[in-house]
Amino acid sequence: MCSVSPELGGFAHLTVEEALAKPDFGVSRIAGSPDLLTVNPPLAPEFCKRGQLEVGPDGKIVAFEVLASQADSLDVNEVLRQADQFDFAGGKEKNGDQVYFSALSKDKKILIRFEVQGHRSVLSWVRYSY
Repeated sequence: MCSVSPELGGFAHLTVEEALAKPDFGVSRIAGSPDLLTVNPPLAPEFCKRGQLEVGPDGKIVAFEVLASQADSLDVNEVLRQADQFDFAGGKEKNGDQVYFSALSKDKKILIRFEVQGHRSVLSWVRYSY
C-alpha cells in the first residue's frame, strides 16, 4: 500500500535538502544515520506513516522503509500465495540468533522481511525502492 501512496512517491530521487524542504511531511534527519531520514506524511495510509527515507551514495533518496509495529500484521500465507511474484531468502543475523526470511519482488521494488519467533513468522519491515 505504501508503494502507491503519492505522498511517498513524491520523494523519489530528491536530494536530502529537497526532502527536508517539505515541512508538511515531517521529514527530519536521524541523528547518527546520515543515510536515513524520518518521514510522516499526513495523508499516507497509517502503516506508511512510520517510514524512513533511505539516501543513496549519490545523496538522493532511493527507497523508503517502514518498520512494523506489533499491531501490524501481514500473514506470511498472503505472500506465499503470490510466491511466483517473489524471490525468497533467509538466514540468521550475523551478530545474533535472530532467524529471518525475506521476500523480494521480481521487479526488485519491494522487500518484505519476516522474523521467526518460535513457530511464528512476524512482519519486521518493508522496503520500497524507487
